[in-house]
Parts: sequence; structure tokens; C-alpha cells
Amino acid sequence: MIHSELVVTVGAAHAAILVAAITAWQKLGGRSDPAHRLMDSAEPVLRALRSKVADELADYLKANLSGVAIVPNLILEGTASYTEKQPELLAGEKYRESIRDFVEEHSRVLVDVRSLVLWRQSWGRASRALSWGIIACAVWSAIVAAALWFVDRPDLFTFPDLLVKIASTPTAFVIAWCLVCLVIIQRNHDRVSSICEQYAETAT
Repeated sequence: MIHSELVVTVGAAHAAILVAAITAWQKLGGRSDPAHRLMDSAEPVLRALRSKVADELADYLKANLSGVAIVPNLILEGTASYTEKQPELLAGEKYRESIRDFVEEHSRVLVDVRSLVLWRQSWGRASRALSWGIIACAVWSAIVAAALWFVDRPDLFTFPDLLVKIASTPTAFVIAWCLVCLVIIQRNHDRVSSICEQYAETAT
């Protein structure tokens, strides 16, 4: 391939990538796409689950600790005097057993709450990484296309063929980066969607 054909091919490829990056940014940059709507709708589910766990824990502790007798402890002071010290209910064995039993009985819901929080955070990080990847891809593609079409001229300046070929390496890396981010986003999207569907009635 002669130099002029190489320049036209690489320049056209980066121009097409630039257009694709701008289109992707317009679609993924806003908060109107289905993925953003799902993540926004997950917030009421998360609040409902937290409220549900808190209410059930309060009822569980009330039922288990309401009949616990609190016997004051006698504390020796000095040589001949005693004083009563009210024991702390929250430090008692019955309280710890109640908490342990509640966690074991509601482990599924607690795990789902934790998973929903972690997967939303992972989705957010991957979404931001994808956004910056698209921006980097657009900027680099614009630089390469402009340099090859407006700077590389026989009467002005000619880039070495090797440099023209190497210019596609960062482009390929950024595209691969964006694809990895898309996989992570889709994976977390499916996980969050599954939990939201499972607890949809809780949030209503």
C-alpha cells in the first residue's frame, strides 16, 4: 500500500470512529437511556429493603427481649458499702443471640441489600470509565484524522508510514477499554434488574 492510500484509509477509519464515538456519547452520556432509568429505579427498592429490614429487626428484638428480666448488679464500694448498677440490655447474651438469629433468618435479604449496593457502585464506576473512554476515543480519532488529512501533504509534511500505522494502536486500546466497560455495565445491569424484579412489590 502506497503512502497516500495508507493515509486515506487510516484517516477515514478514524473519522468513522469519531462519528461513532460522538453518537455513543449522545446515547450514553444522558440519563434517559434504559440503563440509567433502571439504576434510578433501584433507589426506591433499596430504601424499601432497608426500611423493611429495620422494621423487622425492631419487631424481632421487641418480641424477644420484652420478657427479659433485668436484675441489678451489686457493686462493692470501699469496705462496707454496696451500690446497684443497672446492666446494659444491649450488652446481654440474649440481645446478641437475638441479633445472630435475626441475621441467620434474614440472610437472603441482607445479602441482596449488600449486593444491590455493590453492583450499583460497580455499575457507576464502569459507566464513568466508559464515558471517559468514549471521550478519549473521540479526541484521539479527531487528532489522527485531522493530522492525516490536513497536515500530511507532499508540499507541507509527510508522516512516516510506520507512524501512521502506530497511530491506530491507541485507538484499538481505547476501543477495547470501552468494550470491557460495556461488559461490566451489562453484567451489573442484569444483576440489579434481577433484584429489582424480585422486590418490586416491596417498593410499592
